[in-house]
Amino acid sequence: MYLLDTDIISNLVKPRPSEKLIARLREIESRELGISVVTLMELYLGEQLAGRPELIRKFIEDLVLPTVTVVDFDREQAQTAAGIQANLRRIGKPLDWLDIMIAACALKTGRILVTGNLGHYQRISGLKIENWLSV
Repeated sequence: MYLLDTDIISNLVKPRPSEKLIARLREIESRELGISVVTLMELYLGEQLAGRPELIRKFIEDLVLPTVTVVDFDREQAQTAAGIQANLRRIGKPLDWLDIMIAACALKTGRILVTGNLGHYQRISGLKIENWLSV
C-alpha cells in the first residue's frame, strides 16, 4: 500500500506531468493508493490560490478523490508526528509540520510514502519511501 505525497499529486496537474509517474500509477491498482487528509488540505489550498480554481477543484474531485483512499489524521498519528519532530529538532534538522504529519500517517498505516522530496523524508527513521518521479 502506498501514500502519495502532495508533490506527487501536484505533478499530475502540470502541463507536462512526469511520464515515469504516469507509467508507475498505471501499474498499481487504485485500492493500493492513498493520500493523507493533510495532502487533501494542501490540494484545496492550491485550488484556492490558483488563477483558475475551478480547474484544480475539478481535478481533485473528478480525478483524485475517486481513485485514492483519503486517510484521516488521528491521535496515534499526532503522537507519532510529535515524536518525529522532537527527534529532528534534537539533531537540528526539523521539518515542516505538514511533512511530519504526512510521514506519521505513512508510518502508522504501514504505507510506503511516494514522494519526490527524498531529502526531507530520509531523515525519518523507519519511514519507507519511493520516488516515482525518477523511477
